[in-house]
This record gives sequence, C-alpha cells and structure tokens, in this order.
Amino acid sequence: MKRIYSTTLLLVSMFLLGCSSNENTLETFQAEADQFCELHNPELWSDFSPENQQNTYESESGLYDALDLKISETIHTSEFKFIITELNQIEWRRQLYPAAIEKISQLIQSDWKCPFYEQFYSIDLQRVSNTETQTSLNIAITNHGSYVFGSKEIAGSKPTLLRNELEHLVRQSNTSSVIITTESEVQALAISKLMLILGEIGVQNVDLEIDDKTLIELQELLAQ
Repeated sequence: MKRIYSTTLLLVSMFLLGCSSNENTLETFQAEADQFCELHNPELWSDFSPENQQNTYESESGLYDALDLKISETIHTSEFKFIITELNQIEWRRQLYPAAIEKISQLIQSDWKCPFYEQFYSIDLQRVSNTETQTSLNIAITNHGSYVFGSKEIAGSKPTLLRNELEHLVRQSNTSSVIITTESEVQALAISKLMLILGEIGVQNVDLEIDDKTLIELQELLAQ
C-alpha cells in the first residue's frame, strides 16, 4: 500500500562580508557560535514565508539577503568568517550541518550543536500532505528512470536538461509545490535525484506516493 508523504525543503545561501583584524579570544568565538546558531531560528524569518509573499522566489531572495546582512552585522572575527566561507563552498546541503559541527566545534574547542541550523539546511520527510491549498506541478517518474511533466519526458541520464526544464516550469508557474507520482518499480535513487534538484531550484514542498521500503532507502540517500 502506498502512502502520501510530504517533503519540506528548506533551503538558503550565505555570503561573507568584511573581515576582522582584532585579536580574538575563545570566549568571543563561543559567543559568535551561539549568535550564528540563533540567526537560523525560523521564528526570525516568519515574514519571508511563502504565505506572506506574492512570489516565492522574491521571498527566498529577500530571505537570503536579510540573512547575509545579519551575519555580516553579527560575525566579526576573521576566524569565524573563514569558516563561513568554507561552508559556502560546500555543494550539497546535506553536508552543511556535519561540516559546520566539525569546523565550529574545533574553533570553540567544545561541541557545537544547532538544531536551528540543521533545520535550515535539511530535508524533512513527514507523512502529511500540505499542498491542498497550493497550485502544484505534477511530475511522474517511470520505471526506466525518466521524468515526465506536461508533454516533456527527460531521461534520468540528462540531469542538466532536467534541472533547466524544471527551473523554467517552476518559475513560469510560480509554484513552491510539486506532486511526484511513480510507477511500481521506481528506485529510490531516481526519486532522490529529482528531490535534490527541486530543493536546489527553490521548491519547498514535495508530495509523493511511496511505500515504506522505498522511503527508508530514500531517507538514507538524502542523508548521505
């Protein structure tokens, strides 16, 4: 039996501004680590939710700009800014939190954990449908690994073409929601490839029909 799962993709980018020439203490680094974590508290960014914006992409752009500004106003040590620069160079979102833990913990010489940061850069799978009030883009995945939306069918071996077409469709339809349907033998790898692209282009919600075995495989792939 298939069930409905919903995926929330929360995604954001950061840019480093300025530098510091002051001599820094361990206490300063620890304070900045706490502040850096708090900057990713979702409660600070409720004004940028899609429900409060006419355009999803304008909402995300405004969120990124506002976060960049807050970081530049809050983080002043060159050591911490260097860590942020290194994090900016990480390509995959799922690698951000483990990398941040390692780098920041090393700087502050104690364990750094930040649920806010983890949530900001994570993909959460929930057995809830939240697309009822949204206009959604429908995508089907075939057993032979192709992705079908509208009159388009793109082979899974052409990720650049798939990304370009999806980005065009999402921007054209101004939607932050996608419904994925799959044929019976679709592999979790084909689903994960699609979900990663959707996250990169700003889609926030994905509903899909999937069995429990494939869900477990999908979660493992997305966590790598």
